[in-house]
Amino acid sequence: MHKNLLSFAGAFTVLTALLLPTSALAWGEHGHAVICELTYRQLEPEIRKAVDELMSAHPEDERLNTACAWADRFPRKKPKQHYVNFPRDLTEIESANCGEAKTCIFTALSDDFKTLSDPDSSDADRAEAMVLLGHWIGDIHQPMHVGFSDDRGGNSVHVKRGPKAGRKSKPCRSGTDNLHAVWDTCLVESDAPKKTKLFGLAEQVDIATHADRLEAIDVPVSDEVDSKFNPVVWANESLMLVRDPPVQYCRVKDGSEFCAYDVDRDYFVPVEGQRYKGARSFTVTHGYIDFTSPIAERRLVQAAERYAAALTLALSVEAEDEIKSDDTNVNRLPE
Repeated sequence: MHKNLLSFAGAFTVLTALLLPTSALAWGEHGHAVICELTYRQLEPEIRKAVDELMSAHPEDERLNTACAWADRFPRKKPKQHYVNFPRDLTEIESANCGEAKTCIFTALSDDFKTLSDPDSSDADRAEAMVLLGHWIGDIHQPMHVGFSDDRGGNSVHVKRGPKAGRKSKPCRSGTDNLHAVWDTCLVESDAPKKTKLFGLAEQVDIATHADRLEAIDVPVSDEVDSKFNPVVWANESLMLVRDPPVQYCRVKDGSEFCAYDVDRDYFVPVEGQRYKGARSFTVTHGYIDFTSPIAERRLVQAAERYAAALTLALSVEAEDEIKSDDTNVNRLPE
């Protein structure tokens, strides 16, 4: 629930938004909310209390789950730090390096983790850092946020919605027209539990019920890895997924490690003012959704477990002396 009271005009805008499709965000607002709902449930009582106290200082939200999409609300926070791009022949990320960029998701993770961990920072600053940290951890687990700059993390891979194929509707909702959007919302929301709102006029994806279902997913994790703040490990998992042929993001060329834009072109060259001019296109079928949705949901669960571990590490009094600076160091380009 937002803390700002809505005017009549604002309330009308919210009503309209509930009745119309929403635009895609990173993991979508629902995906981020589910991650942070799962995170909150995993916290020990003393850490949960610390989270609640900091949330009282957040400028907009009262609950952690809805706050985790705050970074995508207007004005978007740190817009160039929601992702990281790498060369198309990279197969393993060795360090938290932003490449040719000055900042990226690694810098966002490092900066906000350090702010949250600093008891001398103001409650307002720590509250913002805590909420942003959850968003960045969600983003780095979305494979398209660890991709290639020329196709903008799959935003320049055009998709068409396949046939109903005997089901109630086509795969994905209307307006899903690129691969990034498929991973942002379609894979997470297609099979998510829904509840009817506004006198039956609109459906809303049910955060709590979806979190209930995901709690039952058994995701193999390493205690050694997941008890630490390890963005490089998380990014490598996403990179491995985007290079996996069934994901349809890029094509590994025979006899090399280079993952090309398509069979004929190494890179996508955009045409100014024409978003999909010359873009590769493929049809998203129910088969693709059935294959990739479980992968996306496992990434949500992993993100939640790692966010819970990060909050515990940052907010535990006993852990403050154990936080090592090299856990969050980022190789930055000079300003």
